[in-house]
Amino acid sequence: MHLQTLLLPAATTLLLTLPPATQAWGFYGHKTVALLASRYFLPETAQFVQTYLYRGQSIMDAAVWADRYAHIPLGRYSKTWHYIDAQDDPPRPPVSDLPIDDERVVTANPQSLRIVYQRHDT
Repeated sequence: MHLQTLLLPAATTLLLTLPPATQAWGFYGHKTVALLASRYFLPETAQFVQTYLYRGQSIMDAAVWADRYAHIPLGRYSKTWHYIDAQDDPPRPPVSDLPIDDERVVTANPQSLRIVYQRHDT
C-alpha cells in the first residue's frame, strides 16, 4: 500500500481523537486576538481599559475571563453565552431589559459587564 493512501486516514483519525480543547481557539486564540487588538488602542482607550482590569491584569488575561468564569460553579449558567446563532432575531427590548437567564450572547455581554462594573465599584 502506498504511503499517501495510509496518510489521509491516519491524519483524520488523529484529528478526530484530539481533545476538544485542541480543536477550538482555546485561551491562546482569545489572548492573541486581545493582544493584537490592544496594539491598535488609542492612548485614551488603553487608559480606559486599564481602569477595568483587576490590579494590573493584562488585556490578554481579561480576554479569557468569561471562559474561565463559565467553568466554575458560580458561572456555569453562562456557558452558552459563548456563541450566537446567526438565525436569531435581534432583541426587541433594550438588551439591558432582557432576563439574565436568556442564553443569547447579545444579552450575555451586558450581563457580564454588569458583573465587572459591580466588582470594580466595590
